[in-house]
This record gives sequence, structure tokens and C-alpha cells, in this order.
Amino acid sequence: MSSLAFYREQADLQTIAADAASLPQVRDRCLRAVSAWNELADRAQKTEDARKVKNSQAEVISLESSEINFQ
Repeated sequence: MSSLAFYREQADLQTIAADAASLPQVRDRCLRAVSAWNELADRAQKTEDARKVKNSQAEVISLESSEINFQ
């Protein structure tokens, strides 16, 4: 399981816990946890997206470099 999937799963679990909470302070704590897990997931998504872009750019550079060597 990726970090992103784990963070999303934890946010979902805390949402369920918040919905089930009968005490307001417990519900608030769960909602704060949802926010924190979602923030971690958003950061992980941005990192994953940046990594994909970087890998794509490296692949293009590699292809361009190999084309130059053959000419």
C-alpha cells in the first residue's frame, strides 16, 4: 500500500469515527485528524505528481541525447 492510499484510508476511518462519535470533543478530535490525514495525502499526491513529471522529463532528455548520438 502506498503512503497516499494509507493516508486516504486513515482519513476515511476518522470520518467514520467522527460520524459515530456521541461526544462533541471526540467528534472534533476526529475531524482534526481527518484534516491532518488529508493534508498528508495532498502532500504525498504533490510529491508523486512531481516525481512523475521529473521522470518524464528525464526520459525525454535521455531520448533526445540518444538521437543526437546517432546523428
